[in-house]
Amino acid sequence: MNEIDTNITTDLDELERQISQRVQDIEERDLQEAGGSNLPERLIQLQSSVSRIVYNFVRAGLFERDKLTVATLITLRVKVENGTLDKIYVDAITRGRIADEVPSMGADLSKWLSEASWSRAKALGEDLGSSDPLFEGILEKIAGDAEDWEEWYNQSDPEMRPMPGEFKELGKDIKRLLILRVMRPDRLPVALSEYVQDNLGEEFVVQPPFNMIATYRDTTNKTPVLFVLYPGVDPTSWVEDLGREKGVTAERGLFANISMGQGQESRADETIKKLGKVGGW
Repeated sequence: MNEIDTNITTDLDELERQISQRVQDIEERDLQEAGGSNLPERLIQLQSSVSRIVYNFVRAGLFERDKLTVATLITLRVKVENGTLDKIYVDAITRGRIADEVPSMGADLSKWLSEASWSRAKALGEDLGSSDPLFEGILEKIAGDAEDWEEWYNQSDPEMRPMPGEFKELGKDIKRLLILRVMRPDRLPVALSEYVQDNLGEEFVVQPPFNMIATYRDTTNKTPVLFVLYPGVDPTSWVEDLGREKGVTAERGLFANISMGQGQESRADETIKKLGKVGGW
């Protein structure tokens, strides 16, 4: 646990450094601009910058499959803090609760709708019906437009199609996401990507390929860079190329590449101590 705590503290220190640097950049820009600081605009830029820094910092250690989840959570948090989204909707979509007592859906609905979807729809009504009339009596609304819902459900891209009945006017907002989560969870990632992009920008959905120079800019002499290796990827050339740009080479005694096998521990320890004193890699 002590080791874990140390790692977390190191990560948070680096994150704080990056955020502080961004705040300083905006302050310097404000001083240079005529007319002084525009506080509302500055706050918007700070929020956008901090959201971007946090996401870029976190995603560097995420598997690809988890990036959309983190980007979505950041988006929801920003909208709640802005007052443009009620937290009850965030609770509903993150929990994905299944109701305990659910009435029978009948033979017609059961031909195409799963019991799990029906139970989740009931839970939506329980959680949101008292505060949002759209979700009040949602089971009855689905059953009343069963044929239209079945047609919508069977579309290859239901997230792009108008929903039946009272749900027809839903835009690209969290209410649509809630219905997709209940009835077509397989299409939810597509809708979430669009939701994140619409609210925070394309860079939260489409990330550029790894850039060693950009990574180097985020480091300090106390911030190591660790690569998680997998078949087909070897970062050695990236590091060596950047080292040559910076004058950090083996020829100058400033660069060492050690394959960690049996008996290499003591050599690695000594090399780290030596290069740590002279500023090598």
